[in-house]
Amino acid sequence: MAVIDLDAARAEAEAGGVEAHQVKLGGETFTIPAVEQWPVAAIKSIREGAFDDALALILDDDWPRFSEQRPTLADCKVLVDGIMETQGVDDAGNSRRSSSSSASTGKR
Repeated sequence: MAVIDLDAARAEAEAGGVEAHQVKLGGETFTIPAVEQWPVAAIKSIREGAFDDALALILDDDWPRFSEQRPTLADCKVLVDGIMETQGVDDAGNSRRSSSSSASTGKR
């Protein structure tokens, strides 16, 4: 039986410098990992509109420091929407499809 090593895949992604985002709020700077590294539960929270829960999952150990800045719901929504837009991800965590279709080569 083949083993799919998710631990190795995570380590490789982290070592490869997957794009993170720098966010400023209240004079503090926070690093938010790329969407691919977000916990699945964070995507569910976003779909449900629970942005604070999503950010607590995403920010992990930085959440207490971030929440001390008293982010508003609007702040959280702008942050999550902005990150997902720059990453090309919809609110279900899926990559957005190209807006134009590819030309058919006629080969089958």
